Amino acid sequence: RQCRRRHALCPAGAVPAPGREVADLCFLDGEARLHAYETVKKQAARMEIDPSHFPRLCDEVVREWREWNAQLAITTPEVESFTLLERRNSMAPRMPEADAEQEALHILVVEDEPSQRMLLQRLLQLLGHKVDVAADGQEAFDIVLNKRPQLVITDLAMPGLDGLQLIRRLRAIPEGRQLYIIVLTILDDEDNLAEVFSSGADDFISKPIPPRILQARLKAGQRIIQEQRSLRQEQELLRRHLEELSIDNQLAQEAAQTDGLTGLYNRRYAMRYLPQIWDEARLSQQPLAALMLDIDHFKVVNDEHGHDVGDIILQEFAGILRLFCRRSDIICRFGGEEFLIILPDTRLSTAIQVAERIRATLANRSMVASGLALCLTVSIGVAEKKPAHANVEALIKAADQALYQAKRSGRNRVEAAL
Repeated sequence: RQCRRRHALCPAGAVPAPGREVADLCFLDGEARLHAYETVKKQAARMEIDPSHFPRLCDEVVREWREWNAQLAITTPEVESFTLLERRNSMAPRMPEADAEQEALHILVVEDEPSQRMLLQRLLQLLGHKVDVAADGQEAFDIVLNKRPQLVITDLAMPGLDGLQLIRRLRAIPEGRQLYIIVLTILDDEDNLAEVFSSGADDFISKPIPPRILQARLKAGQRIIQEQRSLRQEQELLRRHLEELSIDNQLAQEAAQTDGLTGLYNRRYAMRYLPQIWDEARLSQQPLAALMLDIDHFKVVNDEHGHDVGDIILQEFAGILRLFCRRSDIICRFGGEEFLIILPDTRLSTAIQVAERIRATLANRSMVASGLALCLTVSIGVAEKKPAHANVEALIKAADQALYQAKRSGRNRVEAAL
């Protein structure tokens, strides 16, 4: 009543009467009660309640509470006088303040006994932690999945899913492997503790719970949680760094085997991977053909119009080659104005047709570069894999000899190896 009267006189924005906190004091004991009492008394002082009158106010609340319980035939627990509590408060050991350097935790309390659950919840909240509660193992398991706490404090003896079963289930899922788990137990013999730790628990506290021991265990848990988080962050940074290195390495490999001007494969790629294509064709007994191509009189283009024009011509010619080749065909810039095309599963007659289409396309169109329209031609040598060829180099040599014959025969033509 006095709280209500004081509240009615409070200016706008003043702190409301700590009625609920006073009620909670009646269910706490020991150091937790001393610490909570000081907190509530500070709240009352901000409402202009005289601190010297506050113990008597609390005792009056308890007296009226007893009277109401007696009328309702409800048993009232014994509660120490707040006046006596105030007298010995200065000499009583106090709950240490929460460590400002260590951040608050999200804690899940699993306890089937309501009073113990509420006591532990209030104790943890006074230390500045966010607290969820569960009355059994199954409820706790669901909370872990949905709310992702950082630390779990669980009793062992619970109906349904007990503490040990809960821990084993949590350790079996990704969400539970990162949890720091503290077990509440009244049994501290070696066999019991061995089973607790083998199930996956990180620490234990014997009942009844000493507040200072609880806080010490929480600090240990905080250090482990912070170290695990730092480790995960470092692992994530390392993973990203490795991904970047992998991408850089892939790009470097592509650059090393790709012609920078035309975007086609280069001679290095051809010499490295064509033997594999040769072996596949040999083992599967499939045909394999090769085309060697050389742009006729290309040196004249560079000498008369400059290398910039020559580069544009090479790029446009590479586009023509792509137009007439399949995805499975390998097109390489072999050097300068010379190109190599490998045609898997292709007979000589078909390879000659492909070569003739490329030759005719270039001969019948003007290549435009820097405002110039140039008419160019190409000579092509064609060869097919034969039993006499020992390897892919022999096939390429046969196509190159056919190319040489095409140039000697007047250029702008296709010649097949004999």
